[in-house]
Amino acid sequence: WIGAGAGKSGITYNYYITYKHASCEIYLDRGKEFVEPNINKIRFDQLYKHKNKIEKEFGGKLNWYRLDDRRASAVNVRFEGIDLNDKEKWDKLQNKMIDTMIRLEKAFGKYIKSLE
Repeated sequence: WIGAGAGKSGITYNYYITYKHASCEIYLDRGKEFVEPNINKIRFDQLYKHKNKIEKEFGGKLNWYRLDDRRASAVNVRFEGIDLNDKEKWDKLQNKMIDTMIRLEKAFGKYIKSLE
């Protein structure tokens, strides 16, 4: 995986690739030390209020994971059936993931900026 900050502490844009699947995600995890222990769930809920607008701007459905039994939360797009042994498909997957991440950032950017 590789990630980059989304402009708010504890929120990152991440790429994940395994031999079986790949994904692009927004990951919310402010960490253990933060004063507000539920900040990740609060932020997730604030984003989820705009789910329809975000998905419309993104151009498709997203997977929303509040993860109530864990500290973090996430929103992602997952690509199944990846075969990293087939190097001929790497460029296509890379381009698909870059396009997806650009659309995620555009769809979520203004909502992330407004989070506490």
